[in-house]
Amino acid sequence: MMKALLTDEELDLEENVEFHVQMSIFFGKMLQSESLHRRGFIDPELLGLRKSIFKSYLSMPRVRQYWRNYGQQFYAHDSAVDVVDQMIDELAQPEKITTPPI
Repeated sequence: MMKALLTDEELDLEENVEFHVQMSIFFGKMLQSESLHRRGFIDPELLGLRKSIFKSYLSMPRVRQYWRNYGQQFYAHDSAVDVVDQMIDELAQPEKITTPPI
């Protein structure tokens, strides 16, 4: 799994299957968190913590590629898809560095 997450090397069949299973679980949990938050079952602080974890995974190119190729279509019925897309867009933007006033 680490090879899939940290490299762009081609995966063998077993590695590819494992990656796809893990990504299905990952995105399922991510979208479930959003759904539970919308219904008031998860407070904003916990959702923020979970999003920070999800964001670190979304920073990995193979994970974003999986989302574009499979996740968006599979979860298209859920409005949380927009949240994932927004997180990916935020990762693509250069980080804003603010300097304190003198």
